[in-house]
Amino acid sequence: MRDGKTIQLFVSALLVTLWTTQAYAGIGSFDDISFWVGEGANEAALVIEWGDDKGKGMVWGYRWDGEQTGEDMVEAIAAADPSLYYMSKRGTQYGSNLAGFGYDIDQDGELGVIGRVGLDFAGLVSKPDESGFIDVVDAYTDSDMWEALDADDHHASGWYTGYWSYWTSYETNPFDGGEWNYSPLGMSSLELENGGWQGWSYSNFSEVGSGQAPSDVISAPVLAVPEPASISLLGLGCVLVLCRRNK
Repeated sequence: MRDGKTIQLFVSALLVTLWTTQAYAGIGSFDDISFWVGEGANEAALVIEWGDDKGKGMVWGYRWDGEQTGEDMVEAIAAADPSLYYMSKRGTQYGSNLAGFGYDIDQDGELGVIGRVGLDFAGLVSKPDESGFIDVVDAYTDSDMWEALDADDHHASGWYTGYWSYWTSYETNPFDGGEWNYSPLGMSSLELENGGWQGWSYSNFSEVGSGQAPSDVISAPVLAVPEPASISLLGLGCVLVLCRRNK
């Protein structure tokens, strides 16, 4: 009979595998989005593409009533998904300036950023608050100074070495015949539209000279982020099976 420690290690590894397997489902429509936040008659999707070598982009769904902005959606989704965080400077003369996004790929809870080697504050750690928010002193000067606390995770922030471009697509799916359009407004000024798609895409200036839409950056459908509850239920089922087999 396997001991408890062996079972625990096996289940932990299996949960990560299940998360990864479910996450790599393609997005053909809103019906394929499994992680929804909020309530209301209106629906929109948020796509985030890091442009790194750790996988494709990710997508979340958002529901609401009344008037909401792109910033409202980002804030609500980051607060609901414990694996997602964002860096921003609020209250500037141009609204809120987005500095970066991060995602805890391996689900180990090690979220946050650390000052890059060679800088005055190298080694300084900054972690998101309970709502998934990291405040930056200046989105223009501070964005290039950070890297992921956990090198296994998604993270990108920048302004001079690279930046996050903001895209929208209304009424049509940009991954199924529709097109992305570069947003003329920032996330705190752009109002959401029912059935719309909002996309954030990071471009490294050493590789790409300007911002690219998510559909131009990724070569395959974005990831469907699974709800944590579904992963927990799958893991619990695996535990029960293992325990039954080892009796």
